[in-house]
Amino acid sequence: MLNKGTDEYYVLIYDSTSEDASSYARLLTSYSSSKNTKATYTVDLSNAINSKYIATDGKTNPTASKLSELRFGEVTLLKVKNNKITNAYESVESIKKELKITD
Repeated sequence: MLNKGTDEYYVLIYDSTSEDASSYARLLTSYSSSKNTKATYTVDLSNAINSKYIATDGKTNPTASKLSELRFGEVTLLKVKNNKITNAYESVESIKKELKITD
């Protein structure tokens, strides 16, 4: 997730089996259709290998310095630069704002 080989990119993290999964996927589709976009990747929290990163107690930690300490809520957009998380957005509205998506 933090070593994709490009200088700067986004990672959208969500559970693909959730009720809102299609809405989250549309965020990236809308963003990708814009000009001059950064690369985008997704992490599916419904995948067993990623389940350890779910914040089951409601305490998210999307900018942890250690991979083992990362915890995500329902949806999170990470901005990654030079293999480090530089920003995290944890609501649909903040994600839309960062990606400059208008309804």
